[in-house]
Amino acid sequence: MKKERIIAAILLALILLPLYIIFTAPPVEMLVIEVVIGAITVLMISLLLAPLLIKRPEKFFDVKRLYWLLAYLKRFLIEEARAHLDVSIKILSPRMPLKPAIVAIPYSLETEYGVAMLANSITNTPGTLVLDVGDKSNRKVLYVHWIYAKTTNWDECRKHISEKFERCIRGLLE
Repeated sequence: MKKERIIAAILLALILLPLYIIFTAPPVEMLVIEVVIGAITVLMISLLLAPLLIKRPEKFFDVKRLYWLLAYLKRFLIEEARAHLDVSIKILSPRMPLKPAIVAIPYSLETEYGVAMLANSITNTPGTLVLDVGDKSNRKVLYVHWIYAKTTNWDECRKHISEKFERCIRGLLE
């Protein structure tokens, strides 16, 4: 058990240290000091949080998960670019063709991480914003504000908004 906790902490540290260096953006002359300080800080944080964040460290090295991560990133970037273009066209149009609505979108993800990743993916895509994660008639749903609602039918909304992300997230996290 203790060995798994240490492996999980090291894996988390390997993810957090590059993020620390990127976000602090140290000058070249301070790089070594920042890396050492970052490594110490990240290791302490990882030892505390790894048991909460990483349940099965052996899944970290699964090649299928790397495939799904790359598939998710590709899908997200494509949808992000499409949504930016679509919202820009709507905003720059003289008549501003908006049809806002709050729609319920069912999802089939099981893990909390998966649902959070789906909600963040939808929110980070321009034109949609997840307002709430709820349960309506014993179905798992996200309540989403959609800037141009093409439909209010649950399954059609899912097809237009979340279905693209769910498959990749399921492969990555579940």
